[in-house]
Amino acid sequence: MRKKLLCAGLAVLLIYASCSAPKKVANNYYTHKTECVSVELDGTQIVNAWSNTAETVTVIEQAKKNAINDILFGGIVEGKATCDVKPILAQANIKAQNEAYFNKFFADGGEYRNYAFIKDDQVELNFSKDPEYAKRMINSGFVIKIKKPDLKQKMIADGILKQ
Repeated sequence: MRKKLLCAGLAVLLIYASCSAPKKVANNYYTHKTECVSVELDGTQIVNAWSNTAETVTVIEQAKKNAINDILFGGIVEGKATCDVKPILAQANIKAQNEAYFNKFFADGGEYRNYAFIKDDQVELNFSKDPEYAKRMINSGFVIKIKKPDLKQKMIADGILKQ
């Protein structure tokens, strides 16, 4: 009788434990994929990009870097089907072969800034004025314009992309 009571108690405990609400994981550890929003007539891509940094000062810049990195090396497969999904640089190991170039390109204040712009200027203005707004936006996506044709021409001019 005592064994049956112990087994019944253990079964109730297991059922109770399995019915508890799932634990949420902090968004800082989840990687979001860059999504295509639209393509403009000049080939500029509008994307929704995410940052994976917790520093309010660099969150927008990190989102821009992530978007350009995806367009250069991975392609954008999420979002609308109207976007060009192929990466600009599809050769294997091209990033590793040109590591010094891309380290300089993606450095803080680097040339990547000439090809990525926040679609809503108000977002950057709010970041600079309101630190509480910046803290709330750390795990948010940003709508970013990427000048893909200009970026491709830059890679050709610098000898990274062979024509």
